[in-house]
Amino acid sequence: MVYDSASCNLNDSITKKVTLINPTALTLPNDSICIGDTVLLGKSNPSEYDYSWSPGSLLDDSTKRNPLTSPSAPTQFTLLIDNGICIDSNFQFIQVDSFIRADFTIPDSICTPDTITLANRSNILIETIVRWD
Repeated sequence: MVYDSASCNLNDSITKKVTLINPTALTLPNDSICIGDTVLLGKSNPSEYDYSWSPGSLLDDSTKRNPLTSPSAPTQFTLLIDNGICIDSNFQFIQVDSFIRADFTIPDSICTPDTITLANRSNILIETIVRWD
């Protein structure tokens, strides 16, 4: 509120609408794909904002809300969301897994009733499930 004793109305006020970008976009989920697969980046954000993803060379369109990507190596993507008033920075990591190659060291021979120990030298991630048949 503004007050001026020399003014004919003595005081006045003004109201201003403030728009905030929702900070939930900061929690873009990481994702994991296999080499050659495609993944959709981002999440549901308002269409009236401007979007800029980088590195843009790995995307079908770096200005889309949800571009497609098929990186050949693990990549950290940066998203800038502009609502015309402020810009918010967001990040999304895409893990790229190689093809699974099973590789175990096993002894050449074993006698009954001995047991053997297999050493796993496969190029798989910790989260990979191994099933024996």
